[in-house]
Amino acid sequence: MYDNSEVVFSKHALYQLAERNLSENEVISTLLKPDKVISQSNQKFQAIKLIKKNSKKIFNGGTISQNKFN
Repeated sequence: MYDNSEVVFSKHALYQLAERNLSENEVISTLLKPDKVISQSNQKFQAIKLIKKNSKKIFNGGTISQNKFN
């Protein structure tokens, strides 16, 4: 599975996290236990999870370049 040392956040991703008031740990949680996984290509997958914060529903997504969901 994942740990913090295996996940690299781009500057754009960190900006989006700040805009959405999400933490890096919430993204890692999404990668570990997604509600849904969508295949974007043969080796690229998107993990999606619904996160409820302050009575708001936020869909968190993280993209990985290999299938670690098996």
